[in-house]
Amino acid sequence: MVTVFGRERSKERIVARHCRLVTTRNVGVVPVRLLSRITPKQKSELRTDSMKNIVAILLVTTLLNHSLAPSSLSYENRREHPYLASSSHSNSPDKIPSSIHDLTRKAYLWGWPLVYLTNVQRAAALIKRPGISGGAPVAPVNRLSMLTEPVSPDFKSVPCPNPDVIYGFSILDLSEDAVVLQVPDLSDRFWMVQLGDHRTDSFGELGCMYGSKPGFYMIVGPNWRGVAPSSIVQVFRSSTSLAYLIPRVLTRSQNDVIRVQSALSEISVTPLSKWSGQWKRHDWTKRKWYPAIGESTRSRCKSVHPATFFADLSNVLDAVPPLEGEETFYEEMRSLLHAAQHNDALMAELQERARELESTLIEPLFDFSRISNPLPTGWTSVSNGAAFGTDFVTRAAVAKSNIFVNRANEAKYFYLEADGQGESLQGSRDYSITFPKGALPPHQGFWSLTAYNSDHRLEPKDHAPYALLGSPDNLSYNEDGSLTISISQQKRPSIRSNWITPPPGRFVLYLRIYVPDEPVLSGAWVPPSVAVEPTVSNQGLLVSVTPNIDSNDAR
Repeated sequence: MVTVFGRERSKERIVARHCRLVTTRNVGVVPVRLLSRITPKQKSELRTDSMKNIVAILLVTTLLNHSLAPSSLSYENRREHPYLASSSHSNSPDKIPSSIHDLTRKAYLWGWPLVYLTNVQRAAALIKRPGISGGAPVAPVNRLSMLTEPVSPDFKSVPCPNPDVIYGFSILDLSEDAVVLQVPDLSDRFWMVQLGDHRTDSFGELGCMYGSKPGFYMIVGPNWRGVAPSSIVQVFRSSTSLAYLIPRVLTRSQNDVIRVQSALSEISVTPLSKWSGQWKRHDWTKRKWYPAIGESTRSRCKSVHPATFFADLSNVLDAVPPLEGEETFYEEMRSLLHAAQHNDALMAELQERARELESTLIEPLFDFSRISNPLPTGWTSVSNGAAFGTDFVTRAAVAKSNIFVNRANEAKYFYLEADGQGESLQGSRDYSITFPKGALPPHQGFWSLTAYNSDHRLEPKDHAPYALLGSPDNLSYNEDGSLTISISQQKRPSIRSNWITPPPGRFVLYLRIYVPDEPVLSGAWVPPSVAVEPTVSNQGLLVSVTPNIDSNDAR
């Protein structure tokens, strides 16, 4: 007996069920067991699809046989990602999985961010002109939409939006055309344009930290072989045909938001085939408002649908070439998907498995504690953001919890879900974080600390009017030169300006450091732990600290 998708079945039954028939030109539809009776001439006339069926049959048989055989690699010698530690196989995608169950698990984890972007592009194909949906910028494929102010609590499309910056977004299809990005003079303010591929890995270097100049920039796909016009400052090549770009422009106040509008109007994206070569302006305040397609929360993502996941994954495999070491993994996925496309029962089981994996495998990745092991002060972080390569587990975790992060040299992110006592952060309690003198986040750009609710979103202003604080603000320092930030519903009597109001209920803290210095990148600098403080009452009086009881806290 073999366990497949949680059910015990005989090996013979599984092979018979999923490997039934092969089609030939002159013989017709025949059972696989009768292939030995076909003449050599008839065998040579087998259709290509039939040969793929045979490959799929061999794969299923091999996987079932392999799942019954003891592994030759001891558990202690396996190199695994902590999140796959419960599996009985190596995390390297070029290793043969021990069962179909494990293959579908890896395929779902590997493919989730790529299917996400596939469906973002599919939705963009239905948009007629740039606009706003769910607080987020949306535009037709190979076009740009820019916000005109920092994100608000209405922004519900992706988790952890940055309220420091004004965003833009463009999803690209570079299979048949390149695009031209117009970058204006943004003077001495912080700005950058992230270029990302289908794997959510960044490519190209464009922003103030790179000394990028105003002008026209081209983004081309892997197969583009043209000659760039002479007015193009630089050409950036994506390794995949699907790509995206995200402008980020820092603003420091409402007056600053007004001042930057002229520059924002000169940021644009145009397909090369429709580019005139002339500088253009666009009034982003005149935009179309689209209904919100859906919200991305812990339990739901509007851009990944388990019912169609494996069908979408098949398209992803055709669109995204394997990295070195992924070739065998690709072959296994292709063979399994091909078998499912020719067998309704197997496809139904894959869809059932996808629904299960969405809740048991992907949903827990919403917690930042799943991203990596905690630092000594309780924060977590990743070192390979937007440069994941074959680390598909971290890619999926970041995509679920806070997609579209930058590379570490551009922005370093630290996440905190628990206080110094290991208890989840609660809006009903008071906290503080103190940076010793000379130990503020070292950077060449800026840093900020943001409080998000349990869905990784900003709370409405009446619940958390001051959820953001950082280096652009007018901070007050202690007499010894240290910096203390208070995180509480009520302002503490001793705090003048360093105050963050957290959301009610469970919340998370998110520290961003743009253009971090070497100590941040090397790990020599880490954020200090968060301390629990006596609670401040509505009358400004201090009350005792009460135990943190959270019935939903699974820690």
